[in-house]
Amino acid sequence: MSVNLCARDLLDGGLADMVGRGLHRHGLPPGELMLEINEAVLADGPARAAGALAALAALGVPLSLDDFGTGSSLVRLRRLLVSEIKIDASVIARLSDGPDTRLILKSLVDLVRALGIRSVAEGVESADAAGTLAAIGCDAAQGRYYCGPLDPAAATAWLADHLRPAARPRRGGAHPPRARKPGGRRQPAPARRTAADG
Repeated sequence: MSVNLCARDLLDGGLADMVGRGLHRHGLPPGELMLEINEAVLADGPARAAGALAALAALGVPLSLDDFGTGSSLVRLRRLLVSEIKIDASVIARLSDGPDTRLILKSLVDLVRALGIRSVAEGVESADAAGTLAAIGCDAAQGRYYCGPLDPAAATAWLADHLRPAARPRRGGAHPPRARKPGGRRQPAPARRTAADG
């Protein structure tokens, strides 16, 4: 399960304690929760968020860097303690621009893999994009090509139909992959609906 954090959340000194109590109350292991932080939040105030990120990582909750590719986080990746980066849909949309964009994206995927971080492509809209992402080694993808936003009941039914228990490789507190490789036989989990989806 993934939950988005805003800048105000990261400034809350009791965030890690609150998350820990919630996990304990519901009997969930920390690795089953993914907390997503927008790249712009870290770009604007990395020092202010550092304490909260460190406390969450110590708790064993994996962190995902959302909208990656729209800010300047590359130089800080090793210090961010994230398990996953989500490449922004605006970057994926430029795959059709030509070979240079594909080369840049492949370099990014290779870089984060070398650091032990998963890469997830957002906003995949076509079979061509899914095939390209699979070819360059992107770990997972989400978007309307696979499945549109679903209400809770439909999402539960979709997950029951498509997902099966699997081995769960971890990097420290890293979470098990939530989606199959783009272009694989099974589709990734459906895109999560947020307030931005309307």
